[in-house]
Amino acid sequence: GQPIELAASGGATFTFKVNGVVVQGPSATSTFTGTSLVNGDQVSVEVEGGFSGCPSESDPLTVVRTSPAAVGLFSSATNNTLCAGDIVSFTADSSSSESLYTFYVNGLVISGPSQTSSITDNQGLTGNGDVVLVEVTTPGGCSTMASITLSVNGVSGGYGATSSLTLCEGEILPEPIGIIGAQTSGAGSFQWQSSSNNVSFTDIVGATSANYTAESAVVSDTYLRRITISTQNGVSCEAVSEPIAIVVDRSIYCNFEDSDFDGVANEDDLCPDTPLDTPVDENGCSAEQLDSDLDGVLNEVDLCPDTPLGVPVNEEGCSEAEVQEKIENGDDDGDGVINILDRCPETPEGAEVDESGCTPEESEAIAQGDEDKDGVINENDVCPDTELGVRVNELGCPLSDYDSDFDGVSDDIDVCPDTEIGAEVDEKGCAAAQIEVDLDLDGVPNEEDLCPDTPLGEKVDEKGCSLAQTEADTDLDGVPNELDICPGTPLEEQADENGCSEGQRDDDGDGVPNFIDRCPDTAQGAEIDENGCSALQLDGDDDGDGVLNSVDVCPNTPEGALIDANGCAYKAPKIFKQSFERIENARDDETGEISILLGRILTEDTNAVSTTIGEITLSIEAGEDADLFRLDGNELYLVGRLDYEEQKKHEVIIRATNDKGLSATQKMILKVQDIPNTVTKSNFTVAVFDVK
Repeated sequence: GQPIELAASGGATFTFKVNGVVVQGPSATSTFTGTSLVNGDQVSVEVEGGFSGCPSESDPLTVVRTSPAAVGLFSSATNNTLCAGDIVSFTADSSSSESLYTFYVNGLVISGPSQTSSITDNQGLTGNGDVVLVEVTTPGGCSTMASITLSVNGVSGGYGATSSLTLCEGEILPEPIGIIGAQTSGAGSFQWQSSSNNVSFTDIVGATSANYTAESAVVSDTYLRRITISTQNGVSCEAVSEPIAIVVDRSIYCNFEDSDFDGVANEDDLCPDTPLDTPVDENGCSAEQLDSDLDGVLNEVDLCPDTPLGVPVNEEGCSEAEVQEKIENGDDDGDGVINILDRCPETPEGAEVDESGCTPEESEAIAQGDEDKDGVINENDVCPDTELGVRVNELGCPLSDYDSDFDGVSDDIDVCPDTEIGAEVDEKGCAAAQIEVDLDLDGVPNEEDLCPDTPLGEKVDEKGCSLAQTEADTDLDGVPNELDICPGTPLEEQADENGCSEGQRDDDGDGVPNFIDRCPDTAQGAEIDENGCSALQLDGDDDGDGVLNSVDVCPNTPEGALIDANGCAYKAPKIFKQSFERIENARDDETGEISILLGRILTEDTNAVSTTIGEITLSIEAGEDADLFRLDGNELYLVGRLDYEEQKKHEVIIRATNDKGLSATQKMILKVQDIPNTVTKSNFTVAVFDVK
């Protein structure tokens, strides 16, 4: 079916004949194209108008037609389906001997033309959906093609949501274990395996589900992994997941829950909030938790739970001062007037009273029995005509008329009524020794006085504090309530300028006071639990890559490495070594710019996740043969001339750089094919002229 074009010369007119029959001419057209010539036809041409002026006819040419070869192409992969990473071979056959074979992948030449009828792809040149084609050319120049389309049965093993689990000896896995990140391109199935050394794994009988549910207790350290199987076109491919370590905790504290870390299990702990490092009894309670004021009377029966440390108490846990205070501040008759101010302490329940705690009837009776209303009844009143409102002694006489300690200061203005006789006093009736012992003269010695600056004359409690002082500084730490960051500072603890004792401070600023903060060095701004600990402090990050140990798939990442979300260092891209062939072109007549496509550079993103593939940039490294080549994306072009006699092979280094800045290099080889010297045989006609 191939047309044949013939050309003649040596005359002015030309007549072409096939098997002696004229098929074209005579005419000035010196070419003839035969489209219906068959095998054995003889073609000749008769020429007129030559040098001799005589017509002449050429020797006939015999047409030889050959049939195209029958061609087949086969791969070593079952049903043309292979597993990722498999080495696959391609073999072509031809019905014509001495044929030349040229192999293509997706239209790019990877081998030939040569008499080699098979190739082996050990460089990963082929992938899913790629078309492998062979062109077979017979010695007669006829070409036939055959092709196959490959399928790659893709499968990835994935990894566990955690790289390790810790169980108590004899405990069963509390919930099924699954694998994430696994993918299959065919039908998926699974097989779980176990190992005691993370080297030799054996199948777990019956464990063929996506998730593994343990049926027996764990007694030793075990490693689990899952094989993911993808079946496509009758071909099964496997991938193994990262192993999951099951670590057995054999300590006596395994499953021992102790929220306050006092050594007593929660279920037996009667005091679950004991401060850290505080000694406790068998019930998990410290001395302070059983007896908060440490007065020897347990809290449950202590009527005065805030007795100052070291003060003697009665069986109800109250000191004499507290008893007296209870009496004075009590209201025995329930009339709303405390005992110390109640002039009628036995008023009937529910009766209306005045500010003195008396009903009108009681007030009238008092007036009749105490005419000067100084609080001393007439029969005991030595001074029955005292002016109303004047302070009196137990005899009903004005204190201004007496000087009980003979210090020259009347009792009504004497702040120190028990001055030793003969001691020199100030205008308040106080000797120097008395002032040194009680600077604010409130009756409470300095060493016991928590309010050393009580205004003169104000009534104080046993701590030396007036009601106003107590209201202004509830915890009596010397810092007013409005400035006190720690309003509940214990009396025996020294507070700083913020009103906080050592135990109340929060040095790491995480909102948990030092005395209950189990992680005192928490980083600023870190999210914490109720014990003041961040996830990083509880879990740890041994390799310092910013990924917690519990989820770090690569726990030994080198310092400073760029990592992914699983704690694994990103890897450089993979670039495959390739070999190209090209016929020499040094003797070509073309003078224009050379740009010949050699093929496509194949790379792999080793950090690809699922279907997301990072960008890979290719570049040519400087070198001896670098100027012969040019890159356009991932396509490599020849831009120079090749001479087989001068150099049979050229090399170029290609660098592949991914979007993480990591790169790898690979050497590419260009083999130069020789153009063989050829011999051409031609027929010539010699014309002989008679010279007269």
